[in-house]
Amino acid sequence: MKKVLILLLLIPLLTLPRGALAAANSTVTAYNIDIVVQEDNSYDITEQITQEYSAPSHGMYRTLPLRQEAFWQGESGETVQRNQILRVSDVRVSEQFEQSREDGNLVLKIGDPDAYVTGARDYTISYRLSVGDDGAGRYDQFYYNIVGPEWETPISGLSFRIQMPKEFDAEKVGFSTGGVGASGFDDTMLAVDVAGTEITGRYNGTLYPGQALTMRVELPQGYFTVQDRNLPFVLVCVFMLAAALVLFLLFRRKKKPIRTIEFYPPEGMTPADIGFIVDGVTDDRDVLALLIYWADMGYIEIDAPEKYEVTFIKKQELPAEANEYEQLMWNQLFTKGEICRADQLTVAFYETLQMTKTRIKTKFEEEKNRVFLKKSQMLQDLVSMLAAFPVAAMAGITLYINGFSTVSTIIIAAVIFFAGYGAVSLFVGFVRGLQSERRQKQVERLIAFLLITAGMDALVILFCYETLGAYSFIAPVCALIMALMTPFFTKRTERGLYWQGRILGLREFILRVELDKLNMLVEENPQYFYHILPYAYVLGLTDRWAKQFEALALQPPSWYYGDGWSTFSSVYFTSLLMRNMMFVRANAATRPNMSSGGGRFGGGFGGGGGGFS
Repeated sequence: MKKVLILLLLIPLLTLPRGALAAANSTVTAYNIDIVVQEDNSYDITEQITQEYSAPSHGMYRTLPLRQEAFWQGESGETVQRNQILRVSDVRVSEQFEQSREDGNLVLKIGDPDAYVTGARDYTISYRLSVGDDGAGRYDQFYYNIVGPEWETPISGLSFRIQMPKEFDAEKVGFSTGGVGASGFDDTMLAVDVAGTEITGRYNGTLYPGQALTMRVELPQGYFTVQDRNLPFVLVCVFMLAAALVLFLLFRRKKKPIRTIEFYPPEGMTPADIGFIVDGVTDDRDVLALLIYWADMGYIEIDAPEKYEVTFIKKQELPAEANEYEQLMWNQLFTKGEICRADQLTVAFYETLQMTKTRIKTKFEEEKNRVFLKKSQMLQDLVSMLAAFPVAAMAGITLYINGFSTVSTIIIAAVIFFAGYGAVSLFVGFVRGLQSERRQKQVERLIAFLLITAGMDALVILFCYETLGAYSFIAPVCALIMALMTPFFTKRTERGLYWQGRILGLREFILRVELDKLNMLVEENPQYFYHILPYAYVLGLTDRWAKQFEALALQPPSWYYGDGWSTFSSVYFTSLLMRNMMFVRANAATRPNMSSGGGRFGGGFGGGGGGFS
């Protein structure tokens, strides 16, 4: 029972904020603050603190807020509230110290962690505080918590001196003491003297944790000449945009492919090859089209007697000259024998599918097969990174200004950067699909993608607006312009242009072929419909290709066994085949479920001023 009682007594102590226990064992017995106000509304501050320790302690914490809530009475008597963003720099301390950013504050941990102090200890802390625009509107003002409510230690012996840069109206000087939002003060406790441009004062009582001493001076408009603190970031964004524009004007794509009407794909090319060449991207459809291609070539048969029941049967081995990526996928498909059921495709096949895509890309990065100029791809990657930088940097700056730790800021900014880079890459893929005329619902996907991206940018702008104001729109606008330019950096080799022209010519033929021409081609080659089918599949024209043959009498394919038909129809057959391909794709191209585990961590320190033990 005793142990339980002890534990219950300890719980409140364990949940106290950082420094609270140490603060209970220390008080500030003398606190002198010297503030030299500069014309740009920055303050050079020196604090001389005498801390009295009633128990051994390593030293003290000094918390410097990076955000200040300002309250004052407006011209019409209303209460005006502004959140001021403060920037602290040039921190110096008379003793060993560490600094970190936590919970919107700059925290100074002062003292030697390997030594203890007791009794009275003197500290001198100096730093520059930049306030920027005071947000007062038709006048300027000095508004500052000489002692802020963040202190966790009682403070007595408080004195201060504030040196203003120019003359001001002494009648406009005001003070308040108490909690956040309090107004007025006890003039028996606070003695203030104004002499020229110097304000001095002494507080004869004790300020307890949560209490503040605030000073405000209303000044004429133009008293401060405030430099725009966000201008360097804006200039960097504009410079990056200008650099991207110069690169765009110098290296943008100029040549267009020459389309030639084609009745067959380029010699020796598989549907997967065609899929990559048209837009530089290999998707699941491109790879799975190999199944129809292999069936037409006589390497496999497809048996689909029932809905959602598809089996691939090996009839002969691939020829030795087959592509490396074909051999990779073939070996995994028939790794357990001569028969493979679509509903038994494993995680290993999904991984093989991804490897196959990589091998296809690698094939066309070889010099003899290169489709895109290496230099243009490097420029495209560079501009993609430039486009991702402004929003990530803006978010990082906002986080850092608002007191997030350096590590947290870097991690979050990096996540946003890589997300932006990925978004630009996706956008490039969508645009390539449109330019190659292999749309496959690309317009709908592009619109959805743009809406999602716009929504995410809007969230970032809302997050940054309070800190950066109207400048929070500049980074997304620069990023958008650079992203829109990015797809046009891709340049094809002469070989790539030639292949693209022939493929687009085949696409044009599939779309617009006349019945007489089809009759002639089918007479020459009765299997012509099936030869072109896998290529129509990767070009997104399967239904159109089947429709073109609706009036022709075709023989069913020798490689497909499915629902019986009394009269064969190209449209009906294609609908069955596409239904089966969708089933195969659902089994083979769906990412397997991944599970993960982890733990949690915690910890922390204490408050605004006081000792640490």
